Amino acid sequence: MHYFYVIAFLNLVDLTFTSVGLSLNVIEEGNPIMDFLWQASPYYFILVKGFLSIILVVMALCFPLHFVSKRGWNILLKGTTAIYVFVIGLHFVWVKVIV
Repeated sequence: MHYFYVIAFLNLVDLTFTSVGLSLNVIEEGNPIMDFLWQASPYYFILVKGFLSIILVVMALCFPLHFVSKRGWNILLKGTTAIYVFVIGLHFVWVKVIV
């Protein structure tokens, strides 16, 4: 499995949930950089998150699997995936509360 694709997808899911939650004022952005972008303009927030997913897909296309399977990359990518799964789980909690 190529974790770059998985993380890019999870990033887009997070983008969707976060944008809706922030628009409805039911959540706050926990990342200070992304919060700054949202406060400046939701479009900046969306552009940066979308661009990050594009970068991840490009990285998936450029990095061969044998390179990514090295221990350091493997730990980094699995850790990032775990964090995104946790964050999306938090989104499901607030979605359940408001529905």
